[in-house]
Amino acid sequence: ERARAAAAGFVGGTYRSDFDAMVDRVACAGNPAQVLERIRAFADAGVEHFVFVPCTGPQETARRLLTEILPQV
Repeated sequence: ERARAAAAGFVGGTYRSDFDAMVDRVACAGNPAQVLERIRAFADAGVEHFVFVPCTGPQETARRLLTEILPQV
């Protein structure tokens, strides 16, 4: 929930809008298992290209993305 709120704040802050609902539709936020589940759901729906943008603690989030998420995708 904190990761989802941070993602909405990150995107919403950029555009000065409330992006809470958009995060639920287009983003992957949460712990590694939740993010992987969401990526797989997008892939199952036909998504072929992803853009990964760490929204919180960019260095730590990027490290976790590279070491815990992407090897399983």
